[in-house]
Amino acid sequence: PLIFISIELIQFKYLPEFDPYYFLAISNNIIKNGFVPLNDNPIFIDSKFTYPPLLVILVSYFSIISGISTYSLFKFGTIFFFILTGLLFFILSKRLLENEKKALISTFIFLCLPYTLSKNTITLSENLLIIFILLLMYIGIQINKKEDLILLLLIFFITFMTHVFSF
Repeated sequence: PLIFISIELIQFKYLPEFDPYYFLAISNNIIKNGFVPLNDNPIFIDSKFTYPPLLVILVSYFSIISGISTYSLFKFGTIFFFILTGLLFFILSKRLLENEKKALISTFIFLCLPYTLSKNTITLSENLLIIFILLLMYIGIQINKKEDLILLLLIFFITFMTHVFSF
């Protein structure tokens, strides 16, 4: 709870070089103009996407469908990613360790790691990357049918659309 309360303390002012503000600007542009590269961009040096676009596409279209502002989605979306990461990690740990208690302890330790906590204070594409990597690992360890292989390859491709580190 303290982690989530600290999210409210983060003041979203305007730091264009900070990833969330960059993603926010691109998401707002997608909502306003459709999916086109930024034009007449006074904020950024280069008007091309410098990150794979999955996060901004998801946020933009979820904002259009739900009516929730992109600002709110970027500010509080990390809670959803944190919970989803924890659930996927628990499911993967339970499958690998074959013990629910050990899986729960492993998940707690993972969620308390400084990296996990620091990356889940604000919505970043790294959060989405971790989710897809965990999903790939889970599907990879239980692959035994052709359909599973197709799903694995599809998620593998989608993972490349989340963050530059996925390459």
